[in-house]
Amino acid sequence: MQHVQRETAHPRAGLESREGELVEHDRAEADERDLQRVMMEQRDAGERQAEQNELEWHAERGARRRDHGCAREQAALARQQADDQGSHFAFPFPKICTNIVGALGFLLPPQPGELTMQTRRIAIAAAVMAAFLASCASEPTVDQSAPASSPQARSPAPQATPAAQQALRPAATTAAEPSKRSVYYEFDRYDVKDEYRALVEAHARYLREHPGAQIAVQGNADERGSREYNLALGQRRSEGVKKMLNLLGVGERQVEATSFGEEKPRAVGHDEASWAENRRSDIVYEQGK
Repeated sequence: MQHVQRETAHPRAGLESREGELVEHDRAEADERDLQRVMMEQRDAGERQAEQNELEWHAERGARRRDHGCAREQAALARQQADDQGSHFAFPFPKICTNIVGALGFLLPPQPGELTMQTRRIAIAAAVMAAFLASCASEPTVDQSAPASSPQARSPAPQATPAAQQALRPAATTAAEPSKRSVYYEFDRYDVKDEYRALVEAHARYLREHPGAQIAVQGNADERGSREYNLALGQRRSEGVKKMLNLLGVGERQVEATSFGEEKPRAVGHDEASWAENRRSDIVYEQGK
């Protein structure tokens, strides 16, 4: 009887030790997964911080360039206005001096046998009147010539502004191309890839040059995952694009970030190609903008 009991006790001890080993193994795997997750989160945080620093640097560099260009245009305009004022207020001193010298000729003492006293007085009065009228008549001539010359003097400033606008116009046209208004993502990611940064920068240039324009960034996800998770993922994607636009100088009120989750698929298939089409953020301009 004791021998039978000893034989039945061995299987229970082996089962308990096996269960302990499985628990320890599961615990080790859980710890390893947690460690990997923490390392991935730290790596993603470092990449996001590096991307944010790069965007801030580009935004600051663009602001410095814009300020420098505005300062140069203002200096050129101030110089042009100073030249216009100098040409407008020019006074006809040579003509007035010539008329006065001509009038003084009549004041010289008369030669014997030329004019009587009364005739000399009349001649002097007429000469003074003629000099006065000549000087007054010469002033309108100068005033009329000044406006004629001022448009020529002002013409370089309007020519410089359209040239600058023509230089900026191709960038605005490129930013408004309808075929380039979607940013695509990897699976379960919401960071903007390098290949789509040029697209976002083009839209940022267009919005900076058109402060009245407004857009909505619509985040989307594929059908995998729960509805709540896909809505949150789409919101993160749209907010990522909005933050990038704000760092590039776009006003906060010009951009609205929304999410459709999996409710607005572009492709209705159930394969990787369709899912890749649905993992996107769409940049939608308001009607009339």
